[in-house]
Amino acid sequence: MARKGLSERTKIRIWARAAGRCVLCAKYLIDQRVHIHDAELVGQIAHNVGAEDGPKAPRGASSLSASERAQEENLLLLCHECHRSIDDPANWGLFTVDWLRRRKEEHQDRVRRATNFESLHRTLVVTTDGSVRGAHASVSDRQITEALIDSGLVVHVEDGAVGQVTIHLDGDLTAEYAWKQAQATIDKGISKLTDVHASAIRKPDHISVFAIAPIPSLVYLGSRLDDKISIKVFDRRRGEDDRAWCWTADDTDPIRFAVVADHVGGIDVSDVVATINVSGTVSDANLPSALRSCPAIVLAPIGETPRPGILRSEASLNNAADAWMELLGHVEALWPNCQRIHLLAATPVSLAIRIGAHRMRNAQPDLVTYQLTDHGYEAAITITEKIQPEG
Repeated sequence: MARKGLSERTKIRIWARAAGRCVLCAKYLIDQRVHIHDAELVGQIAHNVGAEDGPKAPRGASSLSASERAQEENLLLLCHECHRSIDDPANWGLFTVDWLRRRKEEHQDRVRRATNFESLHRTLVVTTDGSVRGAHASVSDRQITEALIDSGLVVHVEDGAVGQVTIHLDGDLTAEYAWKQAQATIDKGISKLTDVHASAIRKPDHISVFAIAPIPSLVYLGSRLDDKISIKVFDRRRGEDDRAWCWTADDTDPIRFAVVADHVGGIDVSDVVATINVSGTVSDANLPSALRSCPAIVLAPIGETPRPGILRSEASLNNAADAWMELLGHVEALWPNCQRIHLLAATPVSLAIRIGAHRMRNAQPDLVTYQLTDHGYEAAITITEKIQPEG
């Protein structure tokens, strides 16, 4: 079978629908470094099913005719490196026709959504990086972009400045001043976010949060977010793929949650233990001895075993956050003189942030957060009021 050439019309459609980017690695394929006034196209239009049907043709074994192989449906825009990789005989078993077709469709779908400017809402982005349980944890720019576009959002950019603040939460949590340092670092990051918002001519009215950190830091971060601006909190699924932070959109049966007062006690108590069993179950054996006689209230999923990854959709997160607010209402009704809520939480990162964000300044008891250590739960950060960012 002889190779058939591509029409100029087909080439234009391939480049346009890929937005000038490699459909596999998203590398930008219009190079202006040398040809300033006449940019050079450095991308390559590759065949999915091979252009020919010989034994040496990549993915050439197919019933498609030469004309069909030269149609847009069988072509994809690639950078030189990706083109060479998919056509390497050593990789033919990895880069199959179906796999390449799916990657092309996913890329073109992202392009359609990202260029649908009327439907994308501008947002400021808050993210963290640092150490969690001894391992470095961060969120990649690609993961953030995927999650934002999937949610109809685009990061705010003004005068070339990207509206994104990264809070670096490094440090040894066993150090004497570790939690004070974490609070100061978060305060500094929120102050920077406030400055970005204040200096914007077209002020964004939305904040997107991508954070991985110990639970006390996440709760404190949530308490510092400005509740006058809409906030969307993302959560991370297991795995390292680009869509790890995208919420599941087709959750027809979101998880529901119940709140149960486990040990009521008297109305004059000043300290109440709030246990959150969502991503796991808090063991009573790990409670500090001073808390074991306190009244307790528990939040847990209905008909589900607490486990990692339980909050697959934003609807499930909203249900959990609503249950937290219900818990606060129960505390107020059952223990009107409560001065401190001691939070012992096995919770996904998104719910930890929402717990902090839903605390009402000057209207609710102090929130004492705890970190699980080798010696059980130890007090970490106490949130005494919801400090509003300046501006």
